[in-house]
Amino acid sequence: MSDVNILRQLKIMTAVLNRTMKDLEYYKKEEYEFNTKIELMKNQGRDIHDIQQQEKCLHETLQVYHEVLKRLHSSYFDLKTFLTEYFDEKLAEIDMCNLPKPDDELSTLLKNAYMELNSAELKYNILSQCKENISISTENMQGDNDV
Repeated sequence: MSDVNILRQLKIMTAVLNRTMKDLEYYKKEEYEFNTKIELMKNQGRDIHDIQQQEKCLHETLQVYHEVLKRLHSSYFDLKTFLTEYFDEKLAEIDMCNLPKPDDELSTLLKNAYMELNSAELKYNILSQCKENISISTENMQGDNDV
């Protein structure tokens, strides 16, 4: 792979990881909003069919959230593998924490990629817990649908 293609691929993979994290946050927020709305509807004594419709929407959100979580893990490890494969020596030379103003495109791209990986790593433990919660929530919702 030529240097230009490697840099292009690095940009793309970094952007994919960034976008996937944003998507995950969006669906996390949407899940919270649906749960809040459903609780409010139950407290107001709304029609059971309206509540069930909102629960179906919540269920769909949980399914999409689970898929986005898989994509996040995949894009994280793809970027990490790519960096190791093509830039392992360069990364060893650069202290990412104290990187001065990047003077070339490669340094800028590496710093951005490193920052995205760190951001994903910081959220990774939280995401693992969310994944367990989603599995439990999904199982509960499937049980509710059986009734």
